[in-house]
Amino acid sequence: MDVVTTVGRDWWSWSSAHGGRLASLALGAARGAAGTGHTPRSLTVNFLSAVTDEPLLLRPVPVRVSRGASVITVESEHRGTRPLLATATFGAPREGREVEADAPAAAPEPDECKPLDFLDAHFAVLRNVEMRAVGPLPLSGAPEADLRAWVRYRDGRPLDAEAATVLTDVLPCGVYALADAVFAAPTVDMTLHYAPGAETPPASPWALCRIRTRRAANGWAVDDSEVRDAEGRLLVLGRQSRRLLERTTGQGGLERTGHDAPPPPVTNSPGAAGTVPTAPVTNSPGAAG
Repeated sequence: MDVVTTVGRDWWSWSSAHGGRLASLALGAARGAAGTGHTPRSLTVNFLSAVTDEPLLLRPVPVRVSRGASVITVESEHRGTRPLLATATFGAPREGREVEADAPAAAPEPDECKPLDFLDAHFAVLRNVEMRAVGPLPLSGAPEADLRAWVRYRDGRPLDAEAATVLTDVLPCGVYALADAVFAAPTVDMTLHYAPGAETPPASPWALCRIRTRRAANGWAVDDSEVRDAEGRLLVLGRQSRRLLERTTGQGGLERTGHDAPPPPVTNSPGAAGTVPTAPVTNSPGAAG
């Protein structure tokens, strides 16, 4: 069944819809076409063009629905374009071996961490969540492209698969830990894997989120992300390819390439001044070069 929805500006990143939010909507549309009792196992989304607040049509197309698994593609239409293409896999749970390959790195409790809200002026989607930094802050010139934070939704929604999908993309790209100025880093594609045994939302609304850049060069980056519940249980693993619309100056700094109008200045401190830019730049998927 077709799903027609809109993405309000409170779910935007820069000047169009946030990629994690779009992925979440695609997953929800695909879920409606999956087999009875099937829960999300993976999701791949290719972002083709930006989405505004005009109607977005999502059309789930079953590729295969069997007793044990379902594969659903999601077509889309928005303003006469095809903004995204998604493929979701769902599966039925059954009894089996349980393995946890690694434990999360130790983290202080959320109330022991500093609020992380100074990027809200650029990323409206962040106003839907409360974030508390674990370790280096974005734009801090840290030695590693790795960011972690406790995150919970301000409306208290449970951490189901759709909610966790947004959180895989809620932190800025890992390179932001190294940088000293805001820049656009639009996602081109993302693939998420939902942890077996995590079908039931955890009791605590807090999630420990991490994103790190595995490799960045030639204006592109590969980021890995993970979302864990408050007990450390893995909920989602993600990987995405994204464009970095900056270039090095040769003196260790970053310089805009000319693809985008510069955003208002942001400093690495809570309450930094700035407004959402109105230039046609997007940190959400599908930005053209």
